[in-house]
Amino acid sequence: MEQLLVLAVVIGGCIAIWIASRPKRKSRDVAALRRELAHLTHDEDAARRLVESEQKRLPDATERELLERVIRRLRYERRR
Repeated sequence: MEQLLVLAVVIGGCIAIWIASRPKRKSRDVAALRRELAHLTHDEDAARRLVESEQKRLPDATERELLERVIRRLRYERRR
């Protein structure tokens, strides 16, 4: 029984270390997202249209959310 307790503590410790050591997701500001979108599209008008199109789908979304969704979609489509 004592061996199971030791095993549980070791596994719990390993899980805690793994969670703590994972890289944190960086929160990017709107300006950085705009620059990334401009880099991906190479066309200011196309970038604007993509954001406007996304805004029609999600009218209550913030600009940051819209930019993140557009960038995520562009990256996904380029990997296909």
